[in-house]
Amino acid sequence: MQFLIVLIKVLTILAVNIGFGLFVAELLRFFLINQWKRKLVIGSFPLTPGFIIRKRQWVLDKAYELLSDYLDQAEGNKDGYLAKWELKVYNFIYENMAFIEKLSLLPESYRIKIRHFSGNIAKGIAGKLLRSFVPHLIEKYKIENKIDLVATKIEVEVIIDYYNRYVHEYLTKFNLIFFSIIGLVNVITFLLLLLF
Repeated sequence: MQFLIVLIKVLTILAVNIGFGLFVAELLRFFLINQWKRKLVIGSFPLTPGFIIRKRQWVLDKAYELLSDYLDQAEGNKDGYLAKWELKVYNFIYENMAFIEKLSLLPESYRIKIRHFSGNIAKGIAGKLLRSFVPHLIEKYKIENKIDLVATKIEVEVIIDYYNRYVHEYLTKFNLIFFSIIGLVNVITFLLLLLF
């Protein structure tokens, strides 16, 4: 009878450890790829829908936002980040043309005009590159359509299928092995404590 009680306790310890491992795998699955927002009596369950599902839409929205913002800037916005980049190019060239100041053969007005002219040329090239060439490439390679294509390729069902096939299956096996070993260590500790 005593042996039966100890056997039940040992099996219970193993079952609890293995169950905890499976619970951890399912909890991770719930927080990563849960599709629906869960409702509670006093509000909604935090961290639902799953992290990957929420961030998928966020990444796609951010890509659309960045693309449209860039195209709006390229249209001629004179106080946006493209204008700041052009000004940085101008300042960089203007500062690096300081060696012209050492040429004593040129009048000072020519030296200043050369520095400004060089800065304006670089600014114009950067402006053409950023405001004309890059939007042309965006239009030519249909980047917006590529974002739509990526959005259709990474549908929620595809993400869930890949997670279940390649992550959850191996995570569950790993947790079963790992928590079984922890359970065996707990059983051995329990039996040693029982003997002494």
